[in-house]
Amino acid sequence: MKHRSTAMTVIVFSVLVLVTSSTRAVAAQIGPSQFEDPLVFDFSELDGGTHLGSGYANPYANAGVEFTGYIADYDYEDISGRHLASGFANSPAEPYVVRLRLLDDFAAKVGAYVWAGGSGDTWITAYDQDGLVIDTLAVDGYTCSFVGFESTVGRPISVVEWRGPTSSSFTTFPRVDNVMMEYVPEPATLSLLALGGLGALTRRRRG
Repeated sequence: MKHRSTAMTVIVFSVLVLVTSSTRAVAAQIGPSQFEDPLVFDFSELDGGTHLGSGYANPYANAGVEFTGYIADYDYEDISGRHLASGFANSPAEPYVVRLRLLDDFAAKVGAYVWAGGSGDTWITAYDQDGLVIDTLAVDGYTCSFVGFESTVGRPISVVEWRGPTSSSFTTFPRVDNVMMEYVPEPATLSLLALGGLGALTRRRRG
């Protein structure tokens, strides 16, 4: 995996967002068509019953991510075949939650199809590198939807959690599949974008 300069990425990403913050102040909800060249995790290469998370082997280390949950093999509308269920069967058990954690770099966009089991909402929350919430979105119970984030607040995404209602008897939900992720662009690319944005802002002020 090609590692990036994390500190520089965050700094330049912040500069770029400062330029555009007058029109976009919070994380944007996006669909699958708004990903340009994502990494896609469909879990099809893993055996059913595989446990993922702290203390377990990480088959996605080379991609720079770690998932928490276990691999189930059922069909739920747009979720078909092997997918990631909550870590109810893990030890220690983590019912009602599925998690994606970035190991080295940060993401600009993350999304997935999520099946929200139970009568309550499933909450999808993106966190920054300091563990602070960037934004939270909800999916109604018993529905399957694609939910994606694009970070636009100068705090690229470090962790995403899909969390179901703890009052539900569906301890293995939510379930996610076809997780899509795009890393924050290289610092050189961001620098060019930031300089272009600063130039546009200067021209507007002069006008």
